[in-house]
Amino acid sequence: MDTAVAQFLVKDLPQSYASYIADGLRDELIKIGKFEVVDRPDMERTLETRYFKKPGCSTTDCVVEFGKVLNVQQAITGFFCRG
Repeated sequence: MDTAVAQFLVKDLPQSYASYIADGLRDELIKIGKFEVVDRPDMERTLETRYFKKPGCSTTDCVVEFGKVLNVQQAITGFFCRG
């Protein structure tokens, strides 16, 4: 199943954490072996060529649009905050 991991949103944490979390999730999904995960450079290139320039998706509508642009069955995002 084609899967893409969107940039995660963070609050009260450095933005670098968002990339670290998304990359870690992407790596774990690949290790599981049941997902065809879009790699980050290909994903970013496709999003740029299709003019999808939304910084991090947090709404359902945005994630659905993100998934459609990438032509994937699953799109994953998340939100982390210091709690």
